[in-house]
Amino acid sequence: MIRNFLPYFIYRRLFGDRIKYKTRIKTNDKDWKLWMKHIEKIYSIRETSLPGIIVNYFSYNILKSINLKNKTILEIGPGNLLHSKFWLNKPKKYFLLDSNLKYLEISNNKLNKRDIKAIKLKVNNNNFKIKQKSNSVDIVISFFSLEHIYNLNTCIKEISRILKKNGLLIFAIPNEGSFAWGFSRYLISRRWMKKNTNINYDKVICWEHPNFATRIIQSLDKNLVRIKVNKVPNLYFDDFSLIIKGVYKKKSFN
Repeated sequence: MIRNFLPYFIYRRLFGDRIKYKTRIKTNDKDWKLWMKHIEKIYSIRETSLPGIIVNYFSYNILKSINLKNKTILEIGPGNLLHSKFWLNKPKKYFLLDSNLKYLEISNNKLNKRDIKAIKLKVNNNNFKIKQKSNSVDIVISFFSLEHIYNLNTCIKEISRILKKNGLLIFAIPNEGSFAWGFSRYLISRRWMKKNTNINYDKVICWEHPNFATRIIQSLDKNLVRIKVNKVPNLYFDDFSLIIKGVYKKKSFN
């Protein structure tokens, strides 16, 4: 990856000052408190901007080929369920997993309006133990969540544990750590943050995105069976793709 060869003064502007700030959140830090105070507004701006709309479309459209009819779903970080317009048929039961109670309420209300039984599950990002029975979920959905989870390996193992035999994980992540994603953030998100807030974005992004995409894919390949993984745009060099999305299934011996 290009990041491995960049001078650090460029690296930290693209991927955060990870040497100085590491990747574990300091919840009492002033910049983190400001980030959490404005996070809903920040995400709303991202989702309604043209780059955000394009990224979401090419991520969520993977659901067009996944039949949800009568399935038990668990979603990690459901947010406001923007991807629901891509659903193929109606799930039977939906578990909503998040560390943010407000987002749980938003997604729960949206499912209730569609007459889908929803169960809210709060999770601690530090240990990521899912309060769900083993072999009880048909499909786990995770859009733009795995990059946020500090205890990634535990999270992936928990996904494997709760999936039924041949159960699926449907996911999309930013290609965090790639030149394309880092440079795009530098031009858009970082510039907006510096103009509109007093938040040290080079600090916060280390805690907000502790996982590079390469690490996430390695963990998925180790704990699950890869069915397909696609890059968007699908270019020869990983460094020039913005999104990675795909489908994994549970290992038969788990």
